[in-house]
Amino acid sequence: MSLDGRRFHGVPFTSLALTAVELGRRGSLSTAVVALDHALRAGVPLEDLRTLTESVGPWGGVRVETALDICDVRHESVGESYFAARAAELGCPDMVPQYEFRSADGVVDRVDFWLPEQGIVIEFDGRTKYEDPAMLRGRSPAEAVWDEKRREDRVRSRGEVNGFVRVYWEHLVSQDRLRTLLRQHRVPCR
Repeated sequence: MSLDGRRFHGVPFTSLALTAVELGRRGSLSTAVVALDHALRAGVPLEDLRTLTESVGPWGGVRVETALDICDVRHESVGESYFAARAAELGCPDMVPQYEFRSADGVVDRVDFWLPEQGIVIEFDGRTKYEDPAMLRGRSPAEAVWDEKRREDRVRSRGEVNGFVRVYWEHLVSQDRLRTLLRQHRVPCR
């Protein structure tokens, strides 16, 4: 890994931007997208990541450039970043992250991914959503499940929505498992 002259108590380390780019050069596409998305959410500009990628040399550069095309500051979690990479590997159509459906009564329902051409919503979910006190925001797990059920019902009732897919971690660890799930819900992929 190229060092950029930073030190902490005498120990050299790299910036977040350089660390993300180097992880991308050395790891999988999923690793690259997760690391780059984290850097974006932490405030590193996308153009800085692109410039840094060009400056560190060609080894692993194609993977990082591919990851830079996939990464998006709107991916709100590691799971969403990981899913975006896996979906790209499967050749899924372009998705809009954190898409908002607005109702006439002012209710806004935000979904993790929206495929406008297919009319399909994709949500990445984990148990944390129903167990972590910070995510529960004072609600009981049962209340969180009920709120989520009502939100999903509102989204599914929209005329432009043709399908709703829930992706879990177990789908992401196996490309075949994810492909099967997506095809079951009419999401085009190879």
